Amino acid sequence: MTHGRAITTVAALLLLLTYLVIRSGSSDQDFRTRGQTALQALQLSDAALNRAVLMVRAGLLPHYDSLPALGRDLRRELQALEREGAALAANDDDVVARETQRLNDVLAEKRRLIEEFTSDNAVLRNSTTYLGYLVQRLSDDRRDRRGRARALEAAHALMQLVQAPELADMEAVDAALDALDTSDSSSATVRALESHGQLIVELLRGVDSGLRAILATPVGAHVEAVQQALLQSAAAAEARATRFRYLLYGSALVLLAYLLYLFARLRANAAELRRKELQLIQANKMTALGMLVSSVAHEINNPNQIVLTNAGVLATAVEDTLEILDERCGPAKDLTVAGIPYTETRDTLPRLALDIEESARRIEWIVGDLKHFARPGGRANEYVDVNEAVRRALRLLTYLVRKRTDAFHVKLAERLPPVWGNAQHLEQVTVNLVVNALEALPNRDRSVTVTTAYDATDGLIVLEVRDEGTGIEAAHLARLGEAFFTTKEATGGTGLGIAIASSLVRLYDGRLTFASEPGKGTHATVTLPERRPSLEKRASVA
Repeated sequence: MTHGRAITTVAALLLLLTYLVIRSGSSDQDFRTRGQTALQALQLSDAALNRAVLMVRAGLLPHYDSLPALGRDLRRELQALEREGAALAANDDDVVARETQRLNDVLAEKRRLIEEFTSDNAVLRNSTTYLGYLVQRLSDDRRDRRGRARALEAAHALMQLVQAPELADMEAVDAALDALDTSDSSSATVRALESHGQLIVELLRGVDSGLRAILATPVGAHVEAVQQALLQSAAAAEARATRFRYLLYGSALVLLAYLLYLFARLRANAAELRRKELQLIQANKMTALGMLVSSVAHEINNPNQIVLTNAGVLATAVEDTLEILDERCGPAKDLTVAGIPYTETRDTLPRLALDIEESARRIEWIVGDLKHFARPGGRANEYVDVNEAVRRALRLLTYLVRKRTDAFHVKLAERLPPVWGNAQHLEQVTVNLVVNALEALPNRDRSVTVTTAYDATDGLIVLEVRDEGTGIEAAHLARLGEAFFTTKEATGGTGLGIAIASSLVRLYDGRLTFASEPGKGTHATVTLPERRPSLEKRASVA
């Protein structure tokens, strides 16, 4: 995973957390609180308006100025409630807005009824005032006493109806008005009383029905509906906020897990970089060691060549000298050479000269093998005799073998087919496996056996290294090919030997396997194809 992708993922998770934090808060609660406040104010304004209407009907208010003022207050509170409902509707909650609209319709109808009521009541007041004027004129009129009495009776019934509609007899008022003589011979006052009386009766019916309609307006029911809608909206908002809180918690856990994962990846990458660094350091050391070995081998080889040449000359000279001494001195008992009687020196000197020559040749072989082993390995470019590669590797390990065990066995199969590869690589594989086997031995009595074989059925060359060492635990077997994995940290193991051997074997399509039993030893097996034309062809092309 790239750094850019990780940063993008973390940024996306942080944006998601920010969104969830915003949505998990009960931001609508302020709207609902203001809505409840506006609703309570609206109820008070509506109650005050009803009281004012009743006082107007009872004649306790001399004018209607309070009604428009109360209506404006009611409208203002309703507008405040509508604003809160619109704010909630913007948050996908239009229940309050719908109920508020219904309340608005009811209040609009109530305002219309109040306007009709005030208009009719004003006309009724004027008619009532005029009725008083007519009663005064009838009281002053001395003509037609009988007609005047009926008119006064009807007028008093009308006055009683106006003052106490609930106690008056509407039918009696209608009868009294019908009993009036409204012929052309009657006075104009009686005729006016009759017409205004009918108007008053009609207005009273309209005003009282309008008053009942105003008081019956279901404002309270709709206020209750709006209040319930606010409560339901609050509950739904809280439930929604709770869901977002759970999502916020889950997203926070995901972010935490992802950060822990990135931290683990960072530590793993740091460890991998450290391993790579150590591997590069080791590779540099090996390169430097190879150069040092080549230089030292060259410096050793030069004087060794002189020793080897002079040893041959010295051997010839010793033989010639001994022949001369034999001819001239014979078996003289008193003759000494280097303080040693000649009779003993006669057999010792040739053997010493031969030992010098053989030792010099052994030094030459060891230096040559060491240079061959330390030389940087190339690609597969030759047919390799596996047995010869094993012999060269074991010659390098002669001292270590003698130091570690008294039971070192080598069993090389005859007439092994060659493999296509690199001799230095096979020597390095052998050295690494044998060194690990020797280091696993607890004492000199335990053995190490190196064998080669040919599997004609599968066309494989097999190299086996067996030891009777301490063995390897089953949990560690699967990790033997990992770089820098070692079970010998206490003794300075680097964990590179088996890893290098495994990579070299895989380079030639081979296999390196291990079988081990703790306390009884380990069996390492290398299998290589006897010949790989494809590799040979690729190498020749390269």
